[in-house]
Amino acid sequence: MPPPGRALLLAALVAAAATASPSPLAAQLVRGTVTQAASGAPIAGVLVELLAADSAGPRVASALTDVAGAFALRAPAPGRYVLAAKRIGVRRVTSPPFLLAAGETRTIPVVLEAVEYRLPEVVVTANRACAATPGDSARVIALWDEARTALDAAEISLRDRLFTAQVSRYVRELEPGTLRVLRETTSDVRGAVASPFGSPPPESLATAGYWRVGGDGRTTYHGPDARTILSDEFLGDHCFHPVTGQGARRGLVGLAFAPRSDRGVPEVRGTLWLDGRSLELQLVEFTYDRLATGTDTVGVGGELHFARLPGGAWIVRRWYLRVPANALSTQPLSTEGSAPWVLVRPTTARLREEGGVVTPDELRPALRLAAIEGTVRDSTRKRPLRGAVVALGGSSRSATADSSGRFRLDDVTPGAYQLLVRASGYDTLGVAAVERSVGPGDGEQLRLTLDALDTRALTTRLCGGRAAAWGRGTLHVTVRDSASGATRPGVQGTLRWMSTTGRETGDSVAVTVQATSDANGHLTFCDVASGRALTLQLRDGAAGTGARLRTMIPARAVRHFDVSLAPAPG
Repeated sequence: MPPPGRALLLAALVAAAATASPSPLAAQLVRGTVTQAASGAPIAGVLVELLAADSAGPRVASALTDVAGAFALRAPAPGRYVLAAKRIGVRRVTSPPFLLAAGETRTIPVVLEAVEYRLPEVVVTANRACAATPGDSARVIALWDEARTALDAAEISLRDRLFTAQVSRYVRELEPGTLRVLRETTSDVRGAVASPFGSPPPESLATAGYWRVGGDGRTTYHGPDARTILSDEFLGDHCFHPVTGQGARRGLVGLAFAPRSDRGVPEVRGTLWLDGRSLELQLVEFTYDRLATGTDTVGVGGELHFARLPGGAWIVRRWYLRVPANALSTQPLSTEGSAPWVLVRPTTARLREEGGVVTPDELRPALRLAAIEGTVRDSTRKRPLRGAVVALGGSSRSATADSSGRFRLDDVTPGAYQLLVRASGYDTLGVAAVERSVGPGDGEQLRLTLDALDTRALTTRLCGGRAAAWGRGTLHVTVRDSASGATRPGVQGTLRWMSTTGRETGDSVAVTVQATSDANGHLTFCDVASGRALTLQLRDGAAGTGARLRTMIPARAVRHFDVSLAPAPG
């Protein structure tokens, strides 16, 4: 039995519960052309549905009109049907019921009004479950009809392979809080496009939730794609209310969704954002309603950005899913003097982001490619950074700065990118010399001056957004295997100095800071006393090897060491 209110919800929001795959042997056909009332011009990209003419009205076939406004729908069997057509920003048109005989081909012309750039009126036949007021209920249903049309169109465009494209995918490891890119891999593929997330069936998400812990202890996260959002399960499990865009979402109108209060599995909440004038779906943003205990939720979630192609197809133009990648903390744990407590840092999570950008072949002839050029300078802003590699995040594109620090990237597809500069010295610290968000427009020649991080900015990057106070510095260590040169993760580091100059006495106590090398063999010690004798002890418990070094750090300086450990015996 469905949960309370679900039947009303689905009746109010959904005109079709499922799409049946037409049998290739079925001979009943409904075809026609959709035109605009005033001009008679054909309209591409209209969602046309064939519905059974009973009280439930299930959808038996669907299609998008082509550039000539034409459509053809195959009925699975003879019977009574109605034809419905929906164009975003225009009231849905439904034909009177008609009888389709065995083997019959019926032609039904459809005429739609011009887009009025206002939310069409709807008839509310049932109270909207979860809605605060009847007014909210009417607006929710009207917004949903516009959003559903775009989501349906996107699914039909994938199902019917209405476009081919180049898909640039990326996987990034991000630093929590700053979202700094720590590592990135990219790939480019041409051909038919699949759904971005590859989510399980909606009924599985409704039962088990949007993240699950496997037998190996790893957590798998899933995002709601168009198929999921259109499903009965999603509509039955969530409440909706209208919102108005603010800040970066100014000019948009939204349909926010949140899990019902009786949901007991990991859920998602978010907003479907539509253009405030055209009412075309722009994006879906979401986050997770609950995460595992101790997991930071900042920055976790995802977005799907939609676009309509000139030929009428709808696509997910770009997307990302950003989730925790659980790992042992590599941040220092410190005790100072004889303090009656020990600071224990919990297990932290780096963020893993998977995403992509779709460039349809249909847009390529009309798309004017952009170019990015400029100069890379060192942290003094005086000398060129010769040999620096300027890479375009989310793609395989890069350029190397010449002796004057100049670089150029040609034939760049317009869109949003992260520009990353790799340079000697910065690479040893595991950071980019420059990170810059860029968004070259159609045919734009973007000119930039890129300045490498200075010591203060470098400290902020290495230390999770914290700058060094006066009298403090930063020590960075890379641990390698002395035989292979490969980096060594999991090495324990203990840094020791005296709280004041001199021997250990009542007013001068030993300060001890501990850290563990990360997957790249890096250890970072922040807020280290400058001008003091420092002793670093490294120990690889698994291999039974270690090393010791002594050093001193000037105030607000960043000092780096490469340390080699002998491989495990035998």
